[in-house]
Amino acid sequence: MNRNSVPRTLLVAEDEPIVRMALVEVLKDAGYSVLEASDGKRGQVICSECRVDLLISDIKMPGASGYELADTARKFNPEVRIILLTGYTKEPLPEGLRQAHIRIIRKPFEFQEILAETERLLFSV
Repeated sequence: MNRNSVPRTLLVAEDEPIVRMALVEVLKDAGYSVLEASDGKRGQVICSECRVDLLISDIKMPGASGYELADTARKFNPEVRIILLTGYTKEPLPEGLRQAHIRIIRKPFEFQEILAETERLLFSV
């Protein structure tokens, strides 16, 4: 990440510890400030306490789903960008979440795909 803008804060919400830790490490290595949550409820608390520029969240999590977390993130920052991760093949976005700044990435994914989508969502016009 070689952008001259304000540092970007990302939130990774993933209930699988190995996946969450790997995502956090890759994103920090790319120069992002990264917060992490092990479930949807913790992610909602973080969104209420910190400005999150990009949410990367599993859809199926205990406490609150990725959809519920995305709604909370939007409540506190309407401009938040969102990447939802899913192992399910054809899960459509709920009506309220259909817009340009939300992407769904299927598991298993490549970290390069997450990095490219993060860059595109945060820095593309």
